[in-house]
This record gives sequence, C-alpha cells and structure tokens, in this order.
Amino acid sequence: MLVRDRRQTFSRRLSTAGTVTANDRMFNEAHFAALRERDVAFAAIARAPWPSIKAYCDQKGWTFPFFSSHGSDFNYDFHVTMDESRRPIDYQCRSKPELIESEIPAEMLRDDWPGASVFLRDGGTVYHTYSAYVRGLDGLATPYQFLDLTVYGRQEPWEDPPEGGPRRSRRAVGAGHRGVATG
Repeated sequence: MLVRDRRQTFSRRLSTAGTVTANDRMFNEAHFAALRERDVAFAAIARAPWPSIKAYCDQKGWTFPFFSSHGSDFNYDFHVTMDESRRPIDYQCRSKPELIESEIPAEMLRDDWPGASVFLRDGGTVYHTYSAYVRGLDGLATPYQFLDLTVYGRQEPWEDPPEGGPRRSRRAVGAGHRGVATG
C-alpha cells in the first residue's frame, strides 16, 4: 500500500498513538511536489485508529497519503512502538539497557516514538533502504533533505543517476521549468 505508483517511498511514523502531535511543521505541500517530481511518494503513518487520523487530517486540511498502522505490526517491525509485551525494546539500534545507560529514563521507554523509513521498489520487490529516529529527523523539514535520503538523491541536472535510475530533463530545468523524471 505504501509503495504504489512511485519507485521510492519516504514514510514518516508519528510519535503519538492517539493523535498527531507537534510533527505538523514537516507537512508542507511544496515539499511533496518536489518529491513527486522525482518519483518519490510520501506517506505519513500513525498507530491511531483511522477515524482519529482522518478527523485530524480534515481539521488540518491535509490531503497527502496518511495511513493507520492500528492493529498491525508495522510500528513494531520498524522499532518505533515500545511495548515489551509485544517485542523487546530496540530503538535506534539500541537495546533497553543501552537506552537507559544513555540516560533515557526507563519509564519513558513506552508507547510510540518518531521514526522515518525510505523504501525502494524494483519491479515486484520492495527494499527498506534507510531509517532514522529522534534527532536524525530534525533536519527533515525540506524536500531536499527528504531527497538526500533516497537512493536516487536530488537528481540535479549535473548529477549522474545510478544505472537505470530516473533522469530529470536537463532541457526543461535549463528553460526554467521543473524537471520531469524520465526512464
């Protein structure tokens, strides 16, 4: 569902189980346009039930793809929901004792924490290519920072993409038009 008509997908998991929180600042329609121009989809994900997410999106006027992971293992698979009755705590590649040793109080190691992942679709296969957590998400407030995390990067006219990767039209960019990804 997350990886549909785009070759790459950037997913952002929000940190609060029942509502969307202060993560609002990263959702800017101009950011999404820059991603779409480069064949990158964006999807927000929260563990809240869909009716709660929909009501919040309606209130904010958001129209980008937003999914509920409620009732699934998605958040647990990517280590952003801490519930030892489901899985051992492992966040930012650190075990619970390592997190406590890094001065995170044990009582804080519960519920949902923020995270982001990037996926690449190659034919029928989807690869998980990148994840970031907590402070690794701070800079993700512009489309270029999103694009820097994807396999094909910013796709600037002067960059050579990996073999078989999309190319932006140099002529369109040089003429002051937005580039278009081509095969």
